[in-house]
Amino acid sequence: MNPSQESNYAIYLSYAKGVEKADSVMATYCKMYYIEKILGQKRQTHSVMVAKEESSVINAVLKEIEQAQRTTRLSREQKQQRVEQYCLKMHEMVMKKAAEPGASRAECADQLRTVSDFIDVLTVFGPLEPRWVELSIASP
Repeated sequence: MNPSQESNYAIYLSYAKGVEKADSVMATYCKMYYIEKILGQKRQTHSVMVAKEESSVINAVLKEIEQAQRTTRLSREQKQQRVEQYCLKMHEMVMKKAAEPGASRAECADQLRTVSDFIDVLTVFGPLEPRWVELSIASP
């Protein structure tokens, strides 16, 4: 895996940190998405070697996920609904801000890219439904 791909996926760990207090379920699924992408990339490139520091990050994230799963008493469907609600709430906030007079198109576009990243997390539950794909590419 090249370093730029790894750093692209690392943004999901930053997102997890940023939303941990607001929504621990969303934070957990950001971490799960990160793990899926890193390990998926390893499988695609047939890379069995994992750098020591990368391995320790993966192990630490897996421990955090395991701990969170033990303390969260929600079904898989309830967790998916929580992640979906979070994504919808973020999308609505950005679209509302974009509709304000004098709103910065560049800032709103950046925020929509972040919303799109959060929508990508839904792939942990399976393929994205068309409505999520539409929201993911919507622009103000």
